[in-house]
Amino acid sequence: MLQILLFIPILTQLWYHLGFVHVNRLPRISIINI
Repeated sequence: MLQILLFIPILTQLWYHLGFVHVNRLPRISIINI
């Protein structure tokens, strides 16, 4: 259980990083519209 609780922050950081990279791949106009 403790291992899962410690692993969740790592997953969230990975998802935020992947989402940030994915947004950077989109045109800047799309980012401004969001």
